[in-house]
Amino acid sequence: MYAGTAMLEKYQLFKHPLKNHVKERLDNLPSTLLKPVRTLKLWVKYEQLDIQAILEAIEIRHQLQQKRSSHVQKNLDFQAELEKLNQGKNSLKTLFSTKDGKVSRITELTRKIADGQKEVECLDAYLRLVILQISQAMIPYFKKDKALLYNDLLNTLARQNLANA
Repeated sequence: MYAGTAMLEKYQLFKHPLKNHVKERLDNLPSTLLKPVRTLKLWVKYEQLDIQAILEAIEIRHQLQQKRSSHVQKNLDFQAELEKLNQGKNSLKTLFSTKDGKVSRITELTRKIADGQKEVECLDAYLRLVILQISQAMIPYFKKDKALLYNDLLNTLARQNLANA
């Protein structure tokens, strides 16, 4: 030990035997600090998951609309072919058919049109249900919930920063 260091030891923060509690407190400081950045990261992750869920619901609505318009187009095509057959005109499918073949094709087209109309009605009801769920439940709840969560997050971050100060 150098001369005069013994006198200065009482002013040293970490080496003085009576000030070990300060060193221990400083060593434990990282574990006692609250982590506002981690809280913010988790909040952003949950927000992303919520937004993905809403986007998936909107994508399902879009798929239902496409499926509905596909069924409507098929029904229109079947209807046009049925009208041609009822007028006595031939199509590629009935060009070489017998009279019984044409009758069975007319019956088949009539059944397909009826089934297609039922399918379109079901898709309409399902689509209305999905649209109502998205517009009346999901989006308003999402807006309200996100405003409350955002305010809560700001309060939590402020409390954590104050606790860390």
